[in-house]
This record gives sequence, structure tokens and C-alpha cells, in this order.
Amino acid sequence: MCSRSDQAARVWSLGISALEIGAAYLRTGHLQYEGQRHLSALTARTGQTSHLAVLQGTDVLYLDKREPQGSGTRLVTDVGTRLPAHLTAVGRSILAFLDHGELRARFADYSWPRRTDVRVDSFEQLTSLLADVRTAGYAVEVGSTTSGIECVAAPVRTGDGSAVAAIGVATVAGTQNLSLDQLAAEVRAVALEFSAELGHGQAAE
Repeated sequence: MCSRSDQAARVWSLGISALEIGAAYLRTGHLQYEGQRHLSALTARTGQTSHLAVLQGTDVLYLDKREPQGSGTRLVTDVGTRLPAHLTAVGRSILAFLDHGELRARFADYSWPRRTDVRVDSFEQLTSLLADVRTAGYAVEVGSTTSGIECVAAPVRTGDGSAVAAIGVATVAGTQNLSLDQLAAEVRAVALEFSAELGHGQAAE
């Protein structure tokens, strides 16, 4: 039987969680709404599960998801899931466009958690990966969140060049009809379309 203090603590915890969820929706609800058709288009073009995520601290929060018809594979990227951003393609796509000082501040005294044997465990390793993301325009993650799962993602950017979200696909290794390069091209194309709607690339040169 719970004591009154235990019961109060549980009520308080639920209240805080509800506030966090509400605040997150207020910040990102428009992105989820505007991203729906882009996710549907990406899944139709690739035949793979697509998802939209935003950065929260050192984690990514998955806002929305589309699965192809007949998909029997359950992925960890359910709506509302939080994962360490440094391990995910969506996370790296957003982190790559943060100011270096902000990036360092976010990962100061970070514990570098891992989910599989594939790891990223230093700031130097992360910044090297992010440099590749900026050059390529997309991120690839193979097996660092779930063994046997490959992810490709690209940033969703606004008029000031910042990455407010990322859109990507997750596949079971060896089962996709498209190569990772082909998936990357499709993901990047959809992300660029989404970004253009948010004003990216429309500023005068």
C-alpha cells in the first residue's frame, strides 16, 4: 500500500510529464502537421518506414512515423520515443548544423551511452561524423541504435539555415530494394522539399 507521500510523488511525476509533453507539442506540433505528407511521400518512394524527429537536449524525439503496407518489422522509432541523438541518423543530421560552441556545451560531461556494440564515445568522434554529414547533406547510421537496422536521414532546415528537424528512413539490413546511396538521394530530396516550404534557400544570395 502506498503512503500519502508516495502517492503525492506519483501525481507530481505525472504532472511534470504531462507538462513536458504539452510543451513539446507546442514547440513542434506545426512541424508534425506539415511533415505528414512528406513522410507519406518518402515511404511511397522508398518502400521503407519513414520518420520525423526533433532535437531535445542531447536526445532526439520522434514526432511522426509512416510504415509501408504489409510491414512486419517493428522498429524502435515509435512516435514519442527518445534516443541519444549522437547514435541516430536523424540526430546527427540536426547536430551537424549547430554552432560548434553550442554543440560542445550540449555534450559537456556527457556519458556517451550506447545501445549496441557500434558506438560513438567521444566529442572528437562525433564532430568528425558531423563534418561528413555537412559535406554529404545526409547522415547514415548502421546498427548503432538497433543491431541489423540501417537508417538514412537528412536535415529539415529553415530560412536562417538552422536544422529544426530531420526526416529519414529506417530499414532492415539486406532487405531493401534500394542501395543506401539511392535511399540517401530520396531522403535528401524530400528533406529539401520540406525545407523549401520552411523558407530554406529562398534568401537572396
